Amino acid sequence: VNEFDAVISEEPDRPLLQSPGKTPEMLAASASALALEDARKLTRDNPAAVASIVKTWISGEAPA
Repeated sequence: VNEFDAVISEEPDRPLLQSPGKTPEMLAASASALALEDARKLTRDNPAAVASIVKTWISGEAPA
């Protein structure tokens, strides 16, 4: 298990809630906003893990 998997496994799943008057597009935008906030939180809480992930993406290496 790499650092990223360990951090992700600690995050709770957030189901999309059905809200009256909200279109699927609005719900998708809400899910995207939550995912972005989760990424920002991960960056604040564990910058070393994020740096490692980005380094792997840039180098083109396969995940560990």
